[in-house]
Amino acid sequence: MGTVFEAVGGLEGLVRLAGAWHARVMADEVVSHAFSHGYHPDHTARLAAYWAEALGGPTTYSESYGDETSVVRVHSGNGEHEEMDRRAIDCFDNALADAGLAEDARLRRVLHDYFAWSTTTPMARYHRSADEVPDGLPIPRWSWEGLVRDGADLRRATTLPELQAKMDLLVSDAGFAAGLAFVPRPSDVIIASYAKCGTTWLQQMVHSLRTGGDLDFDDISRVVPWIETAADLGIDLDAPQRGEPRVFKSHLSYDQVPPGARYIVSVRDPRDALVSAYRFFEGWFFEPGSIDIEELGRARFVDGRAYYRHLVSWWPHRRDENVLLLAYEHMKEDGDATVRRVAEFIGVGDDEQRILAASHESSFAQMDAHKDRYDDLLMRERSEKVCGLPPGSDSSKVRAGRTGAHRLELSPRLVADLDVAWRETVTPEIGIPTYEALLEQLATDT
Repeated sequence: MGTVFEAVGGLEGLVRLAGAWHARVMADEVVSHAFSHGYHPDHTARLAAYWAEALGGPTTYSESYGDETSVVRVHSGNGEHEEMDRRAIDCFDNALADAGLAEDARLRRVLHDYFAWSTTTPMARYHRSADEVPDGLPIPRWSWEGLVRDGADLRRATTLPELQAKMDLLVSDAGFAAGLAFVPRPSDVIIASYAKCGTTWLQQMVHSLRTGGDLDFDDISRVVPWIETAADLGIDLDAPQRGEPRVFKSHLSYDQVPPGARYIVSVRDPRDALVSAYRFFEGWFFEPGSIDIEELGRARFVDGRAYYRHLVSWWPHRRDENVLLLAYEHMKEDGDATVRRVAEFIGVGDDEQRILAASHESSFAQMDAHKDRYDDLLMRERSEKVCGLPPGSDSSKVRAGRTGAHRLELSPRLVADLDVAWRETVTPEIGIPTYEALLEQLATDT
């Protein structure tokens, strides 16, 4: 297979794309502001030459116009501009169609990934001052497999904005939309817990129940696909699976998840979910010690309240025939009882052999012994391609999962603010004042 540069039609195709993108940008009231002070009369040709070099074409840009440092400095020192970046990426995606480059799904995806990465990583890194941009930066190269790993520009985040920028690249808008459009069967099971609330545990549990204990996979999400990321990973959600029922993973709320299936949702103390999320991304997406747990926790669980909205969306449906709502804490207290409840829900409650196998394979000791199957291999490989992360990151999901871990890791002030977030977001919707009260209510319901 040739280079991306060749697949796009060489310089002619990139000139066409650069022109289409520039036209889209100038028509956008936000992104056009970047050009309000004027631009080079040969901007389109220079942009096409820059893209050509990045995508495996001739080195005309470096030889005639400048290096990566000169390009990044033009885009630096303007403060953070996430909305402008997002709209610029949208303009690029639309320009692909304008330039006749949107029909080939693989080409469209690799071009989107490149532009999104370039916009939100090297071009957004030095938002405080252009003087911070190092001299002599080479133009990053992009192949069908993502960023060419020559050691340049492969780094984990060290600030919260940089972390968010990298994570935003992980799932493309088109891939996410494809997941939302998935039409499940009534017999399908979707594990729809919020992140770090027991999703992987339930994936293994349900997969064991339907197969009798299968462990012949390299990533649990290869045999229990993640709906929102499947398109980006090249996974066909409609393909046959190893056992029945078909099982999928999702982190979507009730109002977003594809309707018409059966759903298993585990909730977890948000304070513990925060700690688990921090440990999960530390050493994968951000350098250990560079981002404080208080900073991340406040951004994601106090200012950002997706966790609470997810819980509130599922709680009223806990008694629905096609919904099984569990608590992580109850699962920890009695794993065997949880396996039996799940077995009954998916229709294998009378198969004692499968229940025993699932109890064994989904135990902490067994999953820890096979933790390489639960380390997000597929997403880790994608993150190294599109997020500019170095290879060999630690993304293991099998941890002790202690309940109440937040008492040792979170400050009293952050815990108090998390409690306020609960009272402001959850209590008005479902009338429950604390997570502890929710656990009591859920135990009564069952």
